[in-house]
Amino acid sequence: MNRMRNSSTVAAILAGVCLALLIIPEAGAEEDYFIPVLPGSTSTSIIESYLTGPPAWGIVVDYNRLLRPGNVVRVPANLVNLEGKAYISNRYGETEVRLSGEDSWREVLPGLIIQRGDTLRTGPQSGIEITMENGDQARLRELTTVEFIPIREGEKTNLLRVIRGKVISIIEAAPHRDIRYRIQTPTAVSLVRGTLFRTKVDENSRTVFEVLEGMVNVQSGDEELDLENDFGVKL
Repeated sequence: MNRMRNSSTVAAILAGVCLALLIIPEAGAEEDYFIPVLPGSTSTSIIESYLTGPPAWGIVVDYNRLLRPGNVVRVPANLVNLEGKAYISNRYGETEVRLSGEDSWREVLPGLIIQRGDTLRTGPQSGIEITMENGDQARLRELTTVEFIPIREGEKTNLLRVIRGKVISIIEAAPHRDIRYRIQTPTAVSLVRGTLFRTKVDENSRTVFEVLEGMVNVQSGDEELDLENDFGVKL
């Protein structure tokens, strides 16, 4: 009888220990909690309601990898410094961007600030309007692919590489005849001071420049010519 009572007591103790191990968390174990973002929630309200203090918000941002490469961060317009920047001012139809350093394409968002080396393309009956710092614009028509190289410190011109398709460029006249904008195609480079002109690159990489207003300097190999209003050239 004593042996049976002792065995029962040991079994009860072991069962209690196992139950305690299931209930009591391991000492020092880290856990995640999930905070719902409700209508009207702000970083301030989340900090005040849930976090240990303002420094915790920066840790939360990093922990959730909000700033990982490839993410797009939405910022109010009045907080953005557009000096030296170009952005998508309009789009319609099927439009995509391949961010610099990435292999995949994603939908173009209005207001997207274009980074150095980003590639844009349009589908059938689609278009993109790029606006630059000084109000100059490049309008991509359907079935067009371009790479945009915006001005950066130490440079004077924006560069648009037209891989295929048609682009209409609207460039304001620059003081002192400074060149602010260049278009590069597989066969030529155009230097622009202030004008309205079209660039077209066909499926065989042949280039057509058409000047509607102003003048464009075109360079192809060792040849160079100035195209004036209502003139064009095929290269």
